[in-house]
Amino acid sequence: MKKKELLNEIMGVPKAVDYWVDIFGIILTGMAKGIINAEEIEEGPADYVDPETKEEVRATAYRGRASMDGSEVMEWIQKIEGYSDLRELLNDSKFKQLPMYKPSIKLRILFFPDKLYNIEFGKRNIEDSVEASHGYDTKNIKLSKLGGDNIVFVGQEFSFTVYAPKSWIDEGGFNEEQFRKMLRSSTSHELVHAYEGYNRFKGTGDPFMGRETFLNAAVKIMKDDKYPQWKVFLHLIYLHLSFEINARITQLYYEMQNKGVRTQDEFMDTLKKSSIWEEITRLQSFDADKFMESFEYQDTGILGLLTDLGKQIDRKKQGLMPIMSIRGKQEGMRHLIDGWNHTLQVLNSQLTKSGVYKGKLMDVVPKKALEDPRVFFKFFEKRFHKKAETFKKKALRLASLVLDEKNVEKVDK
Repeated sequence: MKKKELLNEIMGVPKAVDYWVDIFGIILTGMAKGIINAEEIEEGPADYVDPETKEEVRATAYRGRASMDGSEVMEWIQKIEGYSDLRELLNDSKFKQLPMYKPSIKLRILFFPDKLYNIEFGKRNIEDSVEASHGYDTKNIKLSKLGGDNIVFVGQEFSFTVYAPKSWIDEGGFNEEQFRKMLRSSTSHELVHAYEGYNRFKGTGDPFMGRETFLNAAVKIMKDDKYPQWKVFLHLIYLHLSFEINARITQLYYEMQNKGVRTQDEFMDTLKKSSIWEEITRLQSFDADKFMESFEYQDTGILGLLTDLGKQIDRKKQGLMPIMSIRGKQEGMRHLIDGWNHTLQVLNSQLTKSGVYKGKLMDVVPKKALEDPRVFFKFFEKRFHKKAETFKKKALRLASLVLDEKNVEKVDK
């Protein structure tokens, strides 16, 4: 590994994703142009209250979707990089660092009236207009030999949702350069997940993230609109996971690149205005006692009840405990903690049956924590604060990489 690449790895920014960030940017831009130039596009109501006039505005939003299967993605890569054939692609050292073969890509763009878009996103970083996810089917994920001794990583799936102003649909309104810049940090985040999964799978044949896999899955399963503080708490569990911190450090690096950060002051200013810093602060400031004091049950109305009914039916099918409507604070918290404990044990069973997971299973929640919510939340308070400190150190340490690159650019010029 070259000195520069080693520095990136130490700083938590694997150079292996650079190749794919550029490729995904070109492919997704092409998919976006296809959506924008389509003869038909879905539409629906997007009424909102104008903050200036306080009047309700009747408006329309639009949605476009596109997808590209793995074979087409590989064809595009050959065109983009100018490879003469697949063999040349497979032998490229940049590809070999993260040899994803036939990854699938989905793109959804939601177009809102420009004024509504500016209300929601006008004061935020352009990167905040993008949501992305990475996944895989355990039945499809594998390492395969292709074209001789070339090893490829199969079964990766990526999805992107972009929130955009309606003016993009209007003739000449789409800015390709801005679109690619919007995507860079989110794309890099998801590619880090793929890169870490590849390295784990290459080493053990297990793409999962150890016990953090259970916490990540349980967070998604245990979300419930009836308990808003509980949803916030679950999000903090998600944020404190090591693989999410790692992905966010790379995400931050690309945000710094987007903004052309060149000095220490610019670095700190950009960092403290970023969503990453906000997340660090939220982990750092979690107080179990204040959380418990604010905990409450919230009525969700008739539509919420209907939605909740569907969720509870799904939970029953999965062998999970129902999440009941309990108004008492202590009783409600104990009920959720009990559900959390049960969910982890169900996940133990499911991942054991998968035959792929090779890590340690989750322990049961201690009896004392099941009986006394304060014990449970104090345990996580300590974890959140410790991970926040790690997160913060990694983010601050990134300055040496970002600013070193700018100094190198000056020398080259």
